[in-house]
Amino acid sequence: MVKHQPLKLDYDESADTLYVSLGEPREASCIEPEEGILLRVDAESGELVGLTIIHFRRRLQTSGDRLAASIPLVPEDLMPTVIREWRLQEVA
Repeated sequence: MVKHQPLKLDYDESADTLYVSLGEPREASCIEPEEGILLRVDAESGELVGLTIIHFRRRLQTSGDRLAASIPLVPEDLMPTVIREWRLQEVA
């Protein structure tokens, strides 16, 4: 079942950073699948709770319309693998 959560966007112009929260903001651990892209993941459930994109405006200027259509994160089919690998590293 898909849960519908409010999406909160906050852009810090001086830091050129976009913050996205899925649902209410909460404590989370970060995974950095790509430099400047931080996925915030609930450490207990492995649920994606938000993301941070550093140099957001620069990425838009570099990527043009491609970024407007799809922010390059982790491909959906790889997300569980990334989270699993991160959780294994946390336990080790």
